[in-house]
Amino acid sequence: MGVNEMSIELENEYIELICTIYPDLAVTWGIPKCGYNDFTNWGIKQNINKLEQLLRKSKLQNANRNFRKSVELRIYELTSLYEYRYSAYYCYLIAIKPLLEVIESIDYYNVGMNEEVVISRVRGFSKVINKAINEIRIKKLSKLDLLYTKYLIKKDLDFLKSEILKEYSIDSVQQIYYSIELFFNEIKTRLTEDNEKKFFSSWGAENLINYLNKMTNKKNSCYLIETLYKEAMYEIIMNAEFNIFDIKKSAIQCNERELTKLFQEIYTKCKSIFGEEVNLLDSLNFIDTKDDKSIFGNFRYIKQPLTAVNMKSFLLYSSKNNIMSKEQLKLKVVHEIYPGHHYMNKCFDRTVRGNIYEMSRLNPYIEEGWAKFCEYFYANEIECSDEIKKAYKRNKLLMNIMFIIAIDIHYFKCKKNDIYNKLVGKCGMTIEKINSMLLPINVDPSRALIYYMGYYYFYTYVNQRKKKDKISIICKDIVNNPMIAFDN
Repeated sequence: MGVNEMSIELENEYIELICTIYPDLAVTWGIPKCGYNDFTNWGIKQNINKLEQLLRKSKLQNANRNFRKSVELRIYELTSLYEYRYSAYYCYLIAIKPLLEVIESIDYYNVGMNEEVVISRVRGFSKVINKAINEIRIKKLSKLDLLYTKYLIKKDLDFLKSEILKEYSIDSVQQIYYSIELFFNEIKTRLTEDNEKKFFSSWGAENLINYLNKMTNKKNSCYLIETLYKEAMYEIIMNAEFNIFDIKKSAIQCNERELTKLFQEIYTKCKSIFGEEVNLLDSLNFIDTKDDKSIFGNFRYIKQPLTAVNMKSFLLYSSKNNIMSKEQLKLKVVHEIYPGHHYMNKCFDRTVRGNIYEMSRLNPYIEEGWAKFCEYFYANEIECSDEIKKAYKRNKLLMNIMFIIAIDIHYFKCKKNDIYNKLVGKCGMTIEKINSMLLPINVDPSRALIYYMGYYYFYTYVNQRKKKDKISIICKDIVNNPMIAFDN
């Protein structure tokens, strides 16, 4: 067997294993048949053993460095990360969310493929839920973890109720509803019976730094994190009177026609710097969710499965969501379509020629970091109007606040009242608004870190290269290989 054949065999083995550990990736990678894996302690140890065997094989066969680093990252996630990330939310993320996203996507993707996915995942779903219930019964969980997971599942049960009423509803949707309801009831029981739950579940400075190092492939230090924290906090203090929630209602309707017009305006201004992509919108479907009940959210880009043929990506938006100014809507287009997510994915897909392993190297720090950098660059270097700068300032301050909350909880291990004292009254923040951010960031700090740290690394990389290269060359290099900003 030649070197290339051995490499492909290793990559295929890796992808097959990862799709069982992270079933949501199976859809992203265009692999329809993927059942649930055992994510109890015993099941996780089995997966670690399989990955370690794969790592040994990759070293013997002298597989490329990036492949070995990917395997090492998965082992890290299932060992060190699992121990302090385990939560009711983790059960939800692994067991419930992937299945529900597939069910909802039936309206958007090819129906046949998704029915196949649903059927493969429904098999054994009740068994998986029972395992999840047993796991949360024996774990000591934080109150915020339970509250946030309860909130998410309540939303999902409402969604499933509406699906059951549809004529084209899959037969097994009702079965799924009852299984998830059992999990929901167990969480409610845990919330009422345990009076000694800790409020937060903090990772701690060392764990957080190790996590960032693994995910960003950078050598993050305590000094760097504390410096960035001080800079973010200083920006909040200096703009304390700027209310990020004081938003003018949009003078334009949020619909496909207006979003297309904004895209064309942005594309014309940016193409000399970021590059051209003829007929970029031909590979994008605009889907009006009409309200905020979609589990995908009311403004989100969903990438097509990598191995899909003639399948488009999607931009989900709500025509009822009219609380954005025209400038904010522009920044949404910059972030989600061009030169953000959709454009980068199209360029990178072409670069790796559909190689699932290479595409799997993308992570949320790269994807969201690039999109946030695009917002900054468009507002401050291209359009430069006072209104667009103000809209970007609102986004940047919100990103800062989320980063501060994540570091306060998981690095400094602050108490809830300490966070209130720092932020209440600044930039329009209230206790209620802080609480709405505490819930998701407590159970998963990456929800805040991917934006701030990802943006920081792209911003730093571009500024370093600007000393010798044109900005157009730098940006085109990034969209073809976004990992370059994270290579040590």
